[in-house]
Amino acid sequence: DSLPNHAQNVAIEVNLIISGHILLKNTHFQKGDIIVVHPGEFIKPTFLSDVNVIVVKIPSLPGDKILLDK
Repeated sequence: DSLPNHAQNVAIEVNLIISGHILLKNTHFQKGDIIVVHPGEFIKPTFLSDVNVIVVKIPSLPGDKILLDK
């Protein structure tokens, strides 16, 4: 499974992988890894297994997400 190609317009997104495996920009991430996504940086993560992630967006702004794939 994957998410649509997306970015945050203003927020920095910090993702802590609690369990599972994610492929993002040809890099494999797993439990304990932290992924930082900067404003305007488009990402399309692919979930290689069931995944649990804690996501913190700074600042948290409703409607800040930009979708490239609709």
